Amino acid sequence: MGTLIETGLPAKTKAARAALDAWTREIVQWHFNPETGCPFWLDYAAKLDWDPRTEIGGYDDLDRFGFFQDEWLRGGPVRRWVPKAYAGRPVYVFETGGSTGVPKSRISIDDFRIDYEAFSATLPDDAFPPGADWLMLGPSGPRRLRLAVEHLAQFRGGICFLTDLDPAARLHCVRVFLHGRTLPLAPAP
Repeated sequence: MGTLIETGLPAKTKAARAALDAWTREIVQWHFNPETGCPFWLDYAAKLDWDPRTEIGGYDDLDRFGFFQDEWLRGGPVRRWVPKAYAGRPVYVFETGGSTGVPKSRISIDDFRIDYEAFSATLPDDAFPPGADWLMLGPSGPRRLRLAVEHLAQFRGGICFLTDLDPAARLHCVRVFLHGRTLPLAPAP
């Protein structure tokens, strides 16, 4: 049995690498195509002295771009991230909590639906019965989680009822639990 695994592993690894490289080429073609790409990546490409569509042949070639800068996701205009291929479609904006500085924004069109519909297939029906209503206790926004959980409940045939738990309020609850008394949300000046 060990021999079968050993001889099959290199072939599977090679096939997985070929699929990753093909997917990388497809994604780069799409994002840097003037008909489908977003303004940010099209402007980025215009400043390069090389064409990503012809010179990115696989995953390892992505190093040519250097590191993605967090600052690119801070501030606006947010529409610079909307691909031309999705013009006219509803766009959601999600923000991070800002725990590492100024909050970062990202857009979403259908990805939270696609992700959570796939996730639904992994949920056992006895623990997440189809048609059951859900209660979510969590942040209401501007994060992706609320919409994603609402969509997951709807996809499984239920309704999602939301109780908002703001991250600052959560921190306050933790402080009360740890210290046994109410503490200010922020230090007094």
